[in-house]
This record gives sequence, C-alpha cells and structure tokens, in this order.
Amino acid sequence: MTAQRYLDIALRPVAIPYLQGLPNAIFQQNNARPHSARICQHALQGIQMLPCPPYSPDLSPIKHVWDVIRRRLQTLPLPRSEDELGQMVETEWRSIPQDTIRTLINCIDGSFGGDSAINADVMSLLR
Repeated sequence: MTAQRYLDIALRPVAIPYLQGLPNAIFQQNNARPHSARICQHALQGIQMLPCPPYSPDLSPIKHVWDVIRRRLQTLPLPRSEDELGQMVETEWRSIPQDTIRTLINCIDGSFGGDSAINADVMSLLR
C-alpha cells in the first residue's frame, strides 16, 4: 500500500475524524513505510501519537489488544460472512475495558523489572 492510498482510505476518512472526536485519544502505528511517510505524518499533526520502536512488536500495546480479541473470538461460533466477522471483532473491541487498554499502554508488555505481582496483574489483563 502506498502512503497516498493509506492516507486516502484509512487516515482521512476514518482514523483522523474518529480520533478527533475522542478526548485524550492516543494513536499508534507501526513503522511501515506508509505510516512514516511525510504526507501521513503531516495529516496526523495535532493527534497524540504513541511512538513505536523500529521493530519491537512486544512493545506495541495494540499487539496485545489484538491478541485479547483473537482469543475471545476463538471461543465464539465461526462467523458466516465477512460482515459478521467485522461485527464480532467490533463487539469484542468495544468490550475491552478502557482501563485494560490504558494499563497496556502504560506498562507495555508487562516489563516491570522484578516485580512479579505487577507482571501477574498485567498478564491477567491479556488473558
């Protein structure tokens, strides 16, 4: 996908208006070329961004959120269509408590040094 296409089909019509409607929203992308292109970075000015290291998926809270959603979907009957799958994903996404997402952002990957109690709390959020 080119940066222009990403801007035209994802950022301008969906992500930016959605983020602008949420107080204190934080947006994270990986470092794929379209995400780091100047035209996309320029379009995202004014949006609070969570930086992403060059390649460290374990440091990405969204990786863990998608893992929670994947696990929840595996407990449900298979969808009959793409639309139904989309609805199921959205339902699961919306059911994740905001506190869980905040904790994942603040704690990224449960890396809290030697504090095993905190590590256990964070890992329980991911299950």
